[in-house]
Amino acid sequence: MSEIYRKSSLEKLSSPEQLDKAIVIISPNFYIAVIAAAVVVAVALVWAIFGRLPQNVSANGIFMNRGGIHTVYSEVGGTVTEILVDTGHQVKKGDVIAKLSSRNAEQKIANLNDRKKAVEAVTLTSVSDKATADNKVLLDLKSQGLTMDSALIADQYLLEARQEELKAQKAKTAAARAGLEQLEIQYFLTLLPVDTNKANITFEENETNLDSAKGYLETAKRDLLELDAQNENTEERYDKAKDRYKHADEIDADYEELEAEYQEAKRDWEDYRDAAEEYRRNIAAWENVINQEGARYEAAKSGYIDQVVLEESSEAYKNQVSTAYERALSDYNTEAGT
Repeated sequence: MSEIYRKSSLEKLSSPEQLDKAIVIISPNFYIAVIAAAVVVAVALVWAIFGRLPQNVSANGIFMNRGGIHTVYSEVGGTVTEILVDTGHQVKKGDVIAKLSSRNAEQKIANLNDRKKAVEAVTLTSVSDKATADNKVLLDLKSQGLTMDSALIADQYLLEARQEELKAQKAKTAAARAGLEQLEIQYFLTLLPVDTNKANITFEENETNLDSAKGYLETAKRDLLELDAQNENTEERYDKAKDRYKHADEIDADYEELEAEYQEAKRDWEDYRDAAEEYRRNIAAWENVINQEGARYEAAKSGYIDQVVLEESSEAYKNQVSTAYERALSDYNTEAGT
């Protein structure tokens, strides 16, 4: 046993007091581990003091600078037919790197040219236009323009008809004025000193002529009302035509000429309106003349009655005068109607 345990340990255990103490047993492997750890620490210290990392490293690969890898792409699609640079070559801005097939681009250009021709083929005089997505708006504008053109032509024909009616009304106005002037002259002649028989004829003639003039004046007033109604309708139509022409200029420059024709038609209508105003002024003047002639007629009538009271006229002579008056009145009415 003395060979297995150390002598110092046996001496401690030989006394009875040492028997109550625990015995610590250390394995030899512990010492081996401690020694190995010490060696590792020593090596680490030596490496920390004297060790160095290599500055250059040899490796296989591709070296890239700060710019990195750049992707080169084309703005249009196509097939690469030729590469003009090799791997590793240095290039600069503007250099041609590769060529693409232009077949797709040429096809697109041809298609665009066909679409362009389809749009350019649409004109104001073109027929059998083929509608496409590109020229649909233009065809719609053309259709609207042709519709407005037809409406303008119809308005022009109507305006010409109204102008002819205006000329006829002006002629009637001139004839009525001449008739009133003639009545005025004839009535003043009745105021001249005459005998009873002549005064009777003149009185009856002026009475009938005055009634006829009043009837003609009423007819002229009715004609004026019709003119006013026509004037109102014409103005309304041209207001609508003006509104349509606000959009006609967007179609084609030729519509500027149509607009000029419309303005000329408008000026004709204004002449028509001015003539109607002149017609109203003439009616007012005629009414004034008729009032004056009425007063003179009443005075002549009173004078005639006084003369009839003073002088006797034969019945046969009165009939003769009446027949002559009716014949003269018929001639007058025929001339006025013509």
